[in-house]
This record gives sequence, C-alpha cells and structure tokens, in this order.
Amino acid sequence: RDLYGQALQLRRASKGAGALEAESLTDLALLQLDEGRVADGVSALRHALQKLRANGGERSAAGPDIWRSLGDAYRQLDNTIESQAAYRQALDIALDRFGAQHPRTAVVQQRLADSLVLTGQFEEAERLLRLAQDTITARDGGDSPALAAIASLRGVIAIERDLPAEAEVALIEAARLWRLQAQVERHGGDLCLLAISRAGQGRADAARDGAEE
Repeated sequence: RDLYGQALQLRRASKGAGALEAESLTDLALLQLDEGRVADGVSALRHALQKLRANGGERSAAGPDIWRSLGDAYRQLDNTIESQAAYRQALDIALDRFGAQHPRTAVVQQRLADSLVLTGQFEEAERLLRLAQDTITARDGGDSPALAAIASLRGVIAIERDLPAEAEVALIEAARLWRLQAQVERHGGDLCLLAISRAGQGRADAARDGAEE
C-alpha cells in the first residue's frame, strides 16, 4: 500500500500522467478488495474510472482492467446485475481496443460467462466460453492452465442444461488440466460434478468410480 501510494503521489505531480494515476488508484482499490473492504474498493474503482475519463477516456488500455475489477467487486457483493454490466463494458472496450483474439479479451469473456451462469443465461455463457477457449488454445496450447476453469464451467452449464454426456466430456478435461497444475481442491470438485453427470446418464457404477478417483 505504501509503495502504491508513493507511485500515486509521483503520478499526481507529473503533468499528463492522469491515465497512470488511474492505474495507481486501481492498484489501491484492489488492495481494498483483498482486505474485504469491498464497498470502499468499488468507490475507489469508480474514482479511477472518473480519472481515466478525464484523461483520454475509459476506452484506453486500462479501461477493460478497471471495469473487469469493478465486475469482480460487484460479484463479491452478490450484485449480479451490476457485475454483468461492468463485465459487458469491459468486454466492449477490450474488443475495440485489443480485438477478439486477445488474451485480455478472453479473460473478460470468461468472467462474464461465469456471471451469466448464475442467472441461467447458459447459451450466451457457452458461446463466450468457446470464444475464450479458442483464443487461449491458439496462443498457449491445449494444456494451458487457463483452460481448466473454462472446461469446468462448461461442465456446469451442460449439467444445468440436462446434457450429462457433454458435461462428462468437459469435466474429464477439466480434471485432467487441474491435475497438471496439482490443484487438488479444484480437481476434487470437478470429480464430484463428473459423478453427477454420469449418474444423470444412468451409470451408477461409473459415477461412483468418478467420485473416488
């Protein structure tokens, strides 16, 4: 916090550094979110956006990151409407600034998809996840750690849409990717979902085996 504060003071003292000042405000806001001071973090992120608008506009390179962080903050507050609105704003700017095949765009697509699942908007969520998956695979290959959460969420969507066979494919892939990262907790969660998907296909023995892997 002290170092971010020093950076903020230096940037405030420098002419033409308004966009960089917004970045420092964002850094400090993220610390507040980490500390559980979510309402304060939201206010700080809104202030960062105001600073960005006054210095070149929120459609600068920093815009998507600030809006995405704001979406994350609203998720912590269980405010799905504001969260989705912030993610959509982040995605709109990311597409305009970086293009559809950029990793920063893919990150926002995944966050928005995750939020959409909470409100039952499965079709749009699935479409966004496929776009993010294609971008990450083309850039980093099929074993990218970033693909694990995408595969897991696609499995959840398939279960919610009563498509257990599709869920099984996605969750097997998610479990494989979590194992590569030694993410035991996430791996275990997906194995439980895998058991649900197999049980949904009437495969009780396979469901039991999946849960015990």
